[in-house]
Amino acid sequence: MNLNIKNKELFSNIGLILVAIIWGFAFIAIKFTVGSIPPFYTIAFRFIIASIALVVIFFNKLKQIKKEALVCGIVLGLFAYIGYLAQNIGLEYTTASNSSFLSVTDVVMVPFLYWAISKTKPDMYQISAGIIVMIGVGFLSLKENFTMGFGDLITLLGAFGFSMHIIYIDRYTEKIDPMILVIVQILTCAVLGSITAFLIEGAYDFSRLTKLSVFGILFLGFISTLITLSLQNICQKYTKPVNASLILSSQTIFATLFAITILKETLTIKMVVGCLLIFIGIILCQVKPNLFSHKSCHTDKEV
Repeated sequence: MNLNIKNKELFSNIGLILVAIIWGFAFIAIKFTVGSIPPFYTIAFRFIIASIALVVIFFNKLKQIKKEALVCGIVLGLFAYIGYLAQNIGLEYTTASNSSFLSVTDVVMVPFLYWAISKTKPDMYQISAGIIVMIGVGFLSLKENFTMGFGDLITLLGAFGFSMHIIYIDRYTEKIDPMILVIVQILTCAVLGSITAFLIEGAYDFSRLTKLSVFGILFLGFISTLITLSLQNICQKYTKPVNASLILSSQTIFATLFAITILKETLTIKMVVGCLLIFIGIILCQVKPNLFSHKSCHTDKEV
């Protein structure tokens, strides 16, 4: 049984790494939509596309949505939408480097929020790994003197939303089919995204679409939303939220690699150091506890 659990943990971690890779490329896809699709409509369209695909593919599962699954899925959708909305608003008032740095502060938030909610105290490896990852992201993201302004505080609110999303996926997938949760939370984000986009940006002019922006939004909808949220919900059933947040933070590494290879950005020593620190932080939580204390950061759920 233990071997089976470890195999599930391994494949779950691999799945979360795939999510991080896709999210890393999503930064490139968003570049394709800039100028053609406003930021709030980018959120709305990606969730509308994902919703349509989910309803078509998993139509039979709609009949299985009971009251508990509906409530839990809406809660997850609210947390996810808070994350996306605050991140977009924050970008209006802070630099992209500050935003990308603050967006992954969830690696520090998750252990303590999880402790407050589940009464499971984080160990020294999890805390140390989170701090190391944060330093690594700082090397990758911060290019100027960091000052805390309105945009930074709003971005921190987004990180809080993503943190709660990670934690409550862990809680809800213990008793509810992950795919049912995915359907409800994506539909929730689609509705909220559409309302917010219309109220803030008015009616969208579809004549602004270009071939490149259509490719970008289709990637964001089908791949970066539908596939990643499905993988995240399924994989988190077999691993702890702290573990998941650390692995997902590696999206910063992949975003940097894609920016260098596709957008031809310059590779610097600072980038290399940042990537190495993030990698070390993730490995610390995954391996070091097993080597020195024979305790794992992984889940002890026997499912």
